[in-house]
Amino acid sequence: MKLTELAAYGMSAKAPKIGQLTGSRRVATLPATMRHLEGRVGRYALLLFELLKSTKLLARASRDEKNAKLRSLPKLRKAALQAESALRAALDTPMTQQEQPAQPDGQAGESAGSGPVVRETTASEMIVRIASVVPIEQLEAALAVIKELLPPAGDDAGLAVHPGRSAPAGRQGAAGTAPAARRRER
Repeated sequence: MKLTELAAYGMSAKAPKIGQLTGSRRVATLPATMRHLEGRVGRYALLLFELLKSTKLLARASRDEKNAKLRSLPKLRKAALQAESALRAALDTPMTQQEQPAQPDGQAGESAGSGPVVRETTASEMIVRIASVVPIEQLEAALAVIKELLPPAGDDAGLAVHPGRSAPAGRQGAAGTAPAARRRER
């Protein structure tokens, strides 16, 4: 009988069955089974070593990535503060402005029937206001940093655009209408 057959029998048989074997057959089966198990242990040890090595490498890579992100947090903080300042300037800008009507040269004071004129703030006035707080180039760079350091798209599926506010670039508001079109419908 070959060693592989003896080892196969030793692996599949229960201990009482091996105990019932004749002396020479039992003596041959047990070492063959042990040799087979030693070979398997060697393979498993190599697999375990490879797994530990790859786990250690992955852990090191993860740690390095985490350290790089921690180093970039001051950059993210500065970019977020610039974006917040620009947004605050936009939100603090009144949507309508009161102006005094132009006075002809000969009149002093206010005429009895004319009051202040209310007009809407234009987009260019809004941009000038934002640029006075954060230069547009710095704001674009800050937005690029924020986009670079945030998780990939797809994680923001739960974010909704507030009605009446414009959607971020590339997005539409409710029912696929542009924000300006929604305002006119009201």
